Amino acid sequence: MELADATQIKQYSMATYWAFQTLTTVGYGDFGAGNMAEYIINIFWMVIGVIFYSLLVASVTSNIAG
Repeated sequence: MELADATQIKQYSMATYWAFQTLTTVGYGDFGAGNMAEYIINIFWMVIGVIFYSLLVASVTSNIAG
């Protein structure tokens, strides 16, 4: 399906998925989301990953500084 022919919500979901994929440095592997449920699940797990890494870096930084 062409992105230009997709519904507006599908376009927004795909754009959000691309942005999270870029910002979380997950990358653009061979496997990606194929439907709306997979997009939502992937975005959720990317956000969880960012939170985890943020807490990990904060903890390490705190231990080094303190």
